[in-house]
Amino acid sequence: MSSRPAPLHQQIAESLRRRIAAGDLAPGEHLPPVRETAEQWGCSPGTAGRAYARLAKEGLVEGYAGGGTRVRPG
Repeated sequence: MSSRPAPLHQQIAESLRRRIAAGDLAPGEHLPPVRETAEQWGCSPGTAGRAYARLAKEGLVEGYAGGGTRVRPG
């Protein structure tokens, strides 16, 4: 029985989660724009946006109107 890969938005969120945990994305640092992440992963901006929303719900990042998404402090 083969296991299915996680949905792409979950894979993107996990990748960013690992980068945050490793310190590659430091507190206060901007995440790449959603469109850039979408291009990198070959998906729609909506899919990348779902990944960002998931990280925001987990309290790892926060979005700012017109200011992008940043890693939350500590």
